[in-house]
This record gives sequence, C-alpha cells and structure tokens, in this order.
Amino acid sequence: MKIKVIKKIQLNSFDMEQLRESVKDSDFEHFQLSRGQFIGHNKQLLLANSIISTGQYNQKIFVRGSFPKDMLTFGMVLNESTAGALSGQSLKRGDLVFFPENDELHYLIPENTIWITFNIPRQRLEQYGFEFSLNKACIIRPLSSDFLSLTSLMEGLCNDKSSLNAEEAEESLIENIHNILIGDALGEQKQRKLKRSKKIMLLKKVHSYLNDNTLSVIKVSDLINDLDCSHRTINYLFKDTFNMSLKQYITKTKLNQFRYVLQNQHNEDKTLKEIAEYCGLTHMGRVAQEYRMLFVENPKETRLKRNKNNVPDSL
Repeated sequence: MKIKVIKKIQLNSFDMEQLRESVKDSDFEHFQLSRGQFIGHNKQLLLANSIISTGQYNQKIFVRGSFPKDMLTFGMVLNESTAGALSGQSLKRGDLVFFPENDELHYLIPENTIWITFNIPRQRLEQYGFEFSLNKACIIRPLSSDFLSLTSLMEGLCNDKSSLNAEEAEESLIENIHNILIGDALGEQKQRKLKRSKKIMLLKKVHSYLNDNTLSVIKVSDLINDLDCSHRTINYLFKDTFNMSLKQYITKTKLNQFRYVLQNQHNEDKTLKEIAEYCGLTHMGRVAQEYRMLFVENPKETRLKRNKNNVPDSL
C-alpha cells in the first residue's frame, strides 16, 4: 500500500476558494494579515488511516477553526524562526502542540513558517493501549532524539523520499508520538522518586513486552520478573503516569485488542469467549463487565454493529 497524496495545491494569490479546497475536510478559515504578493502551498498525505498536512506561506496568516472529536490533532513547525503564537503562547521549532477535540484553533503563522499537522484516529491509538484527551492545547518540547526521529520521518514522507508504505509509516508515526508522550508524562515534576531515563526505559519495556505477547495471557508477576524491578516500583510508575495499576493497564490494552478484532475481522464462526481467549483474556463474565464499563456497550453489540455495517477485513 503506497502513501497517497490527497491533494497538492500551489497558491499564487490569496484565494479563499483554493485555501478552502486545501483544507476542505475541516472548518478552518485563513486570514491574510499583510499586503503584497501571496505565494504558498499545501499538501495532504493519507497514510493507512491518518492524514498529514504540510505547507508554507510567504506572508503572515491567521488561522481559525475547530478540530474533529474522533481524531487526535497535533502539529509542529520545522524551520528555525519563532513560529508564531498559539492562543497567546509563542511557539518555536521543535514544539509539538496537541489540540483538544472540539476546540477552536486561533493560530498566528508568521511568514515563511513551515508547518505540519497530523490527524490520527483515536481508535488507532487505543489499539496501541493509550489515550490522549485534553481540555486545552498542550505544548510539548520533545527530547532532541525524539524530535529528530519524528522530523526525519515527516520530512521523508512529505518529500516522497520515504521507503515506508502507508501502514509502516503510520505505525512509525504512532510509535514516535507514544515515545514523546511517555517522555512528557515523566517530566520534571515527576523526577524526584525515579530518574527520568529509568522511568522511560521501564515503560518502553512494558510496551515491548505487551507487543510480544499480544495473544498470550499476561501475568503481572511474569512481566515484573522480566523487567527485573519490584512490584512496588512498577505499580507506582503506572499510577503516577496513567492513574491506573499495571494490571489495569494490561487489561485495558487487551480489551482494546479484543474490540479491534470484533470490529475488523470476520469471526462469526467463533464464540465471543474464543475470541477473548485468542486475545489473551480469560474469565468471560469479568471480561464482558469490564468491556461494558470501558466502551459503554457489550461485546455482542460491537460484533452486531460490525456485521450490520459490513466492514471489510483489514487484517
């Protein structure tokens, strides 16, 4: 599966119709703030499920609009100059901005700013076992290694120099964002009890262990032995970072995987119990109860919706 260019628009004047066309799937408005010849370009790429938008204008532009609720929207700037003001806060190269769902953007883009935005379906993030919700915009300064990794990926995709296909590019994008979020969640105010590098290493090891055992029943004791750390340390880490125990985190990850299989695979010849066991979940009664608490519907309803909508296989 190749990475698809949805649209590529060269702007030789401040043409509102062209600007609307370049962002026609959103509600964003653009306002030119100075006179003179306007030159710019917008480009949109479609990965497997996510959308990347990039562009640059030679003049100051004010952008206003709202974000979709079912997508995690975030953006960054790639050039060296100060990159404008977001709701009164100045942005610089390397700042990663996460926007709250259903909120309205008020963003001043200085001339010649190279900007890039991403839209990842929240359902895709849940498949990786994490969520990210906000009441207001959040600005994160990634570690230099994370920033370089992300920008290298993005610049390769936008310049058509990437060897990755759409699925691989999306997985790499989500992994980069996950690493940045983990790094930020373990920021300065939480360094007092454990060193930041140790926290990040432990979380990455847990994530790797879960990926390696997606179809297995995972026992907390086995995972802790594999990590070579104490039960108290790992539980404090997860309570402090995700506000849940390691066991709860594992269960939520498995439930998201269970839901993904119900939504995306033909499985009418399997019972719900068989599918749950395939995902490493036991005790179906407890699984159904926890599933309903997390997704506000039971597994049978999820499967019926999938059959009703006739969703094609994606695995």
